[in-house]
This record gives sequence, structure tokens and C-alpha cells, in this order.
Amino acid sequence: MRKIAWDSTSENRGAKRSSGRTSRFQFTHSWSEKGDTMDLLKLAKDLADRVEAEATKVKIPVSVSVIDIHGNIVLMHRMNGAPAFSMDICERKAYTSALVGIRTTDLLPLTQPGQPLFPLATVSGGKYCAMGGGVPLTRDGAVVAGIGVSGGTVDQDVSILEAALK
Repeated sequence: MRKIAWDSTSENRGAKRSSGRTSRFQFTHSWSEKGDTMDLLKLAKDLADRVEAEATKVKIPVSVSVIDIHGNIVLMHRMNGAPAFSMDICERKAYTSALVGIRTTDLLPLTQPGQPLFPLATVSGGKYCAMGGGVPLTRDGAVVAGIGVSGGTVDQDVSILEAALK
């Protein structure tokens, strides 16, 4: 049994949520190992099931995406009734979390005019997204992927994702 952690790593980068707290999600997950390789697809499927269960509880159909640290899609899932555009947005949230390594909610203040990451939205063909609902997935302190959820309001997406990751 190995631990996968959802960690904004914001305390290491100086970014804080407006409440002054940093978010940290811990989730114990077993995966098949050959040497020291984890099964990222198995983890992604498990997370998608958790997101769908939480979204079903609150009656908000969503899409969920898991992207590896190289920007490749590991999993893309759209619930029945989720808006078609939610697939693009959840992919961008997951991509951003995986490649930047922080929660998209924590990234938003850093992308405002005059802030250090203001140009982020214009690079890489618009693949980066600072809307809440994306979280990096870490293993042994290193980011291994990002997960993104979209389909409700930003607050609903964040709530569904946080509940799924507990």
C-alpha cells in the first residue's frame, strides 16, 4: 500500500488561498507495482469513480480528466448530462495542475494583471487554466499527474473534487 497525496505545494511556492490556508489531500491507494512504477491509469479510474460518486450525490453532472506530467491524457470521462464544453475545461484544469504543480484555485491570484504568472493564459495555445477545479497528484513529494473537474460552477467543481479526494 503506497500513499498518493493531493497537495497544492503552495506552502513551498508561497501561494496561499484567500483564507490563508493551504490545502493538502491525502489518499491511500494501492497500485500494482513492477519495481517502482505505479499504475497511473488504475489510479485515474479510481479517482474518476470517486468524482462521479460525489457529483451524483449533489446532482451535478461533470467531466473529469487526469493528465500526466508530460501533458498526456491518462483518462477523460464525461457523465451523462455534463455540458460538452466541460471536457475541454476539465482537461485544461488537469493539464495546468500537472505541469505547474499547484491547485488551479491557488493559481488564479497569480495570473491577474501585474502578477508574475499573468501571461500564463496566453502560452501553450491556451492550454493553461486558472479556474478552480484542478489539483496536482503527488507521490513521494513529486507531482505525477493532475486531475481536473468541470461541469458545475467553479465552487461546485472544487467541492466535488475535494470531496472525492478525501
